[in-house]
Amino acid sequence: MKTADSSAGCPTAERASLDRSVRLEFPIFRDFIEAVTGNISESGMFIRTTAVREVGSEFHFILTLVDGGTLIEGTGEVVWLSVGEKESGRSTGMGVRFLSLGRESVELVRSNVAEHGRLGRASFDLDGESG
Repeated sequence: MKTADSSAGCPTAERASLDRSVRLEFPIFRDFIEAVTGNISESGMFIRTTAVREVGSEFHFILTLVDGGTLIEGTGEVVWLSVGEKESGRSTGMGVRFLSLGRESVELVRSNVAEHGRLGRASFDLDGESG
């Protein structure tokens, strides 16, 4: 499996913490992953999972609310991988670039990131970890 440098292809947009369930659906063999997001920006998100896929893998995703309603839905591409180490506190997972989002999803992402900034919370560094 190809592992990209965690800063390669990683967006520099302001990121907000987001701890939500996400389902990733891959076109090959109806493969899917149930995981949890770590953070999100207007250009992508970090997904915490040990079931990482190769850089370049494309998939459909659905982030859900606690009540099971759709929060954000679209397509994404794995652009970098993070291999966590207990000593460093880094999470294992994938950096994802959004390829397409519906208008409502775009607005939800923008409002989440803006609210995060208004509350004075720290943004995230390029490794997908809080900084």
